[in-house]
Amino acid sequence: MSIPVSARTLRALRKAIGWSIDHLARKSGVSRSTILRIEKADGCYQANSEQAEGLARAFGVNVESLTSDGVNQIIVAEGDFVPIRHEFFTVSYIEGDIRLTHVGTNLKDPQPDHVMATMVGTAPGTLIIRSADD
Repeated sequence: MSIPVSARTLRALRKAIGWSIDHLARKSGVSRSTILRIEKADGCYQANSEQAEGLARAFGVNVESLTSDGVNQIIVAEGDFVPIRHEFFTVSYIEGDIRLTHVGTNLKDPQPDHVMATMVGTAPGTLIIRSADD
């Protein structure tokens, strides 16, 4: 069974995390040449299920996150797009410490005191924080 892996999404996730193609190949079990073919594809590359699952597992996302350039995305590098979700927090300062308290995910009506964190899949090191009204 083939799964359409988005070239833009794969490339953007890899760049956002700062991985080389060789590093992604080692983590995913997908060959370097296949990753290059996927990233150079026009739109989507028809990967087999083992390749798609290996890539998704390496990034800590589900396979569906790699299959399209849908609307729930953010620009992260040179016009590339990746799937995202928005987490909302309140911020408090207690004894010189900044504390974030989770309020919810993808809120429709955030309050002015909420801070939004944009999460890229479950990949580490890809957190962008800004005020909810930005």
